This record gives sequence, structure tokens and C-alpha cells, in this order.
Amino acid sequence: MTIKVTIPKSPPKLGIKEDINLNVRKTLGNQLVVFDHPDVDIVIYPESKKILALSKDKSSEEVYDTQDRLFRLLRAEGIVEPESVRGGYVYGSMEAQMFLNEDYDMVQVALHGINKFIIEEKPYFEHIEEFERAVDDYLTEPESSDSTELGEVPQEPVKGSIRPGWIRGPYGMSIMNRN
Repeated sequence: MTIKVTIPKSPPKLGIKEDINLNVRKTLGNQLVVFDHPDVDIVIYPESKKILALSKDKSSEEVYDTQDRLFRLLRAEGIVEPESVRGGYVYGSMEAQMFLNEDYDMVQVALHGINKFIIEEKPYFEHIEEFERAVDDYLTEPESSDSTELGEVPQEPVKGSIRPGWIRGPYGMSIMNRN
């Protein structure tokens, strides 16, 4: 019994069929920049098949951890080559090479992977924003048990940790005069 296999000469490119909602802009250099994440901007280079994650404001451990989580997910999804993940040519950035696959539109696949990453990160950043709002509310609008009215605290001759007449120098405290 023989088996006949037919391989098409040029298969159509497969794309992602589900809708995604990302804040993406196309640059004059034909790169796609994803602005949805609070810590990093993610740049896709369609011609060279690279993905670059740039820090939005400052490079820090949180930004590095975000970049690491992004490329770990893209590696697990099979979008980037695992051995190509490295520090980018811009300070505080990280980049990786996408796999070359003629059967798939790799830019769409990359956008799908980045969308999945942002969806996974969203609850964490919503929690951080809610926490910061709660701290601001606690400090700007305290409850009556956490605040006092002006004049409620009685006066005392000496208050606090900085005593008048004591001079603090580079080698310790010295007493100039005692009141």
C-alpha cells in the first residue's frame, strides 16, 4: 500500500484570527511600537525580525524583571529564539530575534504574544494603581481618628528629636549651650 503526500509549493501565510486591542504606532522607519505596558515600550522590527523592550522612564530592577518576564513568555510561546535574548543596543533595553517561519506572519504572531503578556500583567498594575490611590487618600483625607484639629495638641517647652542649641557635626553631636 502506498501513501501519497502532497506538499504545496508556496503555502499561504497563516495569521492570528482573534482580535487584539493594543496601542501600537508605526514609526517612519517601519517599526511597530507597543505602548500599553506601564514600564516598557516594545518595538517590533519587521525587516530584521527583532523585538526590543525599552524602559519608559528609568532603568531599574522592576523594568529588568518586566523585560525578563516578557521574553520568557515569548520564548515559551515559541516566538523568539531562546539563545538570542540579550541586552539591547540601547541602555537598559533587552532584545531577541524572532524565529523565521515562512508559513506564519511573524509580526502578527509577535503582536499576539505581546498582547498575551500585557493581559497577564494587567491585574498586577491595576492592583499597584489601586494601592497608590489608597495611600494618597489616606494621606490627603485622613479619618477623624487619624488626625487632630489645629490647636488640639498641647504646647510643651521641648518637643521632637531636634533639640535647640545642639549642633550636629560630621563627627557626632556637640552641645553648644543648654537651655
